[in-house]
Amino acid sequence: MPIYSYNRYTGDATTTTFSYTFSAPLDASHVKVYVNDVEQTSGVTVNTGSTNVTFTSAPANGDVILIRRQTPKAKADFQSQIADFTGGSGLTEADLDNAVIGLLYILQETIDFAESNGLGLDQNDEHWTAENKRIKNLADPSSTLDAVTKQYVDNLSLYGATTAPQAYTLASTAFSTSGSDQVATLSDPTPLSDNDLMYIVEVGGVIQKPTTDYTITSLDGVFTLTLLNASAPTSDVHVRNLGLARNVFSSDVDGDITFDGGTLKVDSINNRVGVGTTSPDFELEVEESGGSPIVQVSDGTRKLQMGSDTNNPFIGTSTEHDLRIISNNTEQMRIKSDGKVGIGTNAPARQLHTTESGDSIVRVEGGATSAVGIEFLNSGKDATQLYSTNENLQIFTNGTERIRVESDGDVGIGTTAPAEQLHVIGNGRFQGVDPTVRFKTTSTSNKNLQLTTTHSSGTTYLDLRTNNDAFNSGVNKLIFSENGINFPNGTSSAERTSATALDYYEEGTFTAGLRSDSGAGTITLNSSFNTLAYTRIGRVVYITGKIKISYTNKRARITGLPFSAANLTEGAGASTFTVALLAASGGGDGTDVGQSIEATIDEGESHITLEEADGTTVSITEHFKVGDQIYVSGHYFAN
Repeated sequence: MPIYSYNRYTGDATTTTFSYTFSAPLDASHVKVYVNDVEQTSGVTVNTGSTNVTFTSAPANGDVILIRRQTPKAKADFQSQIADFTGGSGLTEADLDNAVIGLLYILQETIDFAESNGLGLDQNDEHWTAENKRIKNLADPSSTLDAVTKQYVDNLSLYGATTAPQAYTLASTAFSTSGSDQVATLSDPTPLSDNDLMYIVEVGGVIQKPTTDYTITSLDGVFTLTLLNASAPTSDVHVRNLGLARNVFSSDVDGDITFDGGTLKVDSINNRVGVGTTSPDFELEVEESGGSPIVQVSDGTRKLQMGSDTNNPFIGTSTEHDLRIISNNTEQMRIKSDGKVGIGTNAPARQLHTTESGDSIVRVEGGATSAVGIEFLNSGKDATQLYSTNENLQIFTNGTERIRVESDGDVGIGTTAPAEQLHVIGNGRFQGVDPTVRFKTTSTSNKNLQLTTTHSSGTTYLDLRTNNDAFNSGVNKLIFSENGINFPNGTSSAERTSATALDYYEEGTFTAGLRSDSGAGTITLNSSFNTLAYTRIGRVVYITGKIKISYTNKRARITGLPFSAANLTEGAGASTFTVALLAASGGGDGTDVGQSIEATIDEGESHITLEEADGTTVSITEHFKVGDQIYVSGHYFAN
């Protein structure tokens, strides 16, 4: 039905301005504002120009705000505020309009008031509605279709009762103390003779529990109310018997019992109870067609709910309290109000927290050939997985398998098919103060191999040790340090010095030169046979190879050595080389073929000097010609 003169809103503790849609009042004072049915005389402003009202402070959440137009209905107020026609004066259009509008407003407001405050006909279903208001002072019914009062219903004889209900009001002074109990006699009106009736007892407006909070007994027609373990009441105590025997729902009652057309159904044949259904399939079934059936258990503060809604069936708390799962009368699992789940603990520190006094093992089990595992996923990232297939354990990151433990114990890093107990494809790192890798036999003691990095006195050593069970002990067999490579037979620091270390190794070739001893004349080598090989180990340089003369007219020395010779003070001396001459066609002049040739290198020099056996300088004319080949082999101590 249309509304002519009011608007209703619900406060949200934030909104301060509320509009009204009814026709503008003839005066701002005709707009009244109510909050929870109390008229607001201050703290609110009516704005007729913008058709709204503004509160100084926002009404609280849930407050009902009513903006109503109330045109004066008293004659004096109507004449003074709307239209006052004075005798002998002219009639103005405005006065006539205001008079008519004022009467129209009063009619609209009367209709709205009657429909919003009294019984009205709901245009949707054509049923009478009281707009959620009580109907008072209703007479007892005289026809089967008459409305009834709460009192009439309370006094009805319920199913199975053989007598009318009765109510008692006991003054607090009617009770006397008996031990820890409070006792009073039910005498006004005369109690029923049936001692097995169902009662409702209220103390201070709180309904008491039978046998727990109270008992009612009879002796020789005297009915006694006993409040168990109670203090003397401070207000009247109300007692009401329902006229209903306690055995009303016993097996003596044949057939089903239905309340309110299916709101509650007791299936006596199958021993089932249905709430919201007349055909329960289970001992207790709750159903709400098209709704969200919920069963709630509460102590007034903590609320446990079980039900079903559009988000599927659920069980849990509707208040900020933990959910406990109990078996064998012991708490086994707890879901905290913040969502953390604890198994074996009532104070989980993570989303899932398990604890056990003994071994604590979580099992994930699947079929014989299926994969089972755990997946860890950050939003927007590839999952990290730990799972098992065919008795193998596999670890994945970024969608790629990184580690595999085979069923036989072989471990693969970077490979899915480890061939040994540990099989690594890729690089590895051992890091620590003194990182160590040990290789130990299982059958014999003192048969171990240990590789250790040791930092001492500013120098880092890589030690290979053998023949000792003790960690980081034994005999050094091979030491790698900043000084080089040592082959000790002990553990002394002196064995790690530069003097005892092999600190250099090099292999290569060099292009040999052949020139005169004094620099005069010309001697050249065949470019195809002018390369000698060398190997340097520490400071010892080994020279070997063959060179071939392409042109000569002078005495010679071999040049181009890769390293100069050491000085005598460094432990070196002159070195002797073996030189063999393979002449193309005998000696130069045909007289000295076969003469012995010696080769030496002096300290600090980087060339080999060729000499006669008697120490004189080799003469070209005596020994060399084009096509001759010189074989060199020897070593010297490098600078």
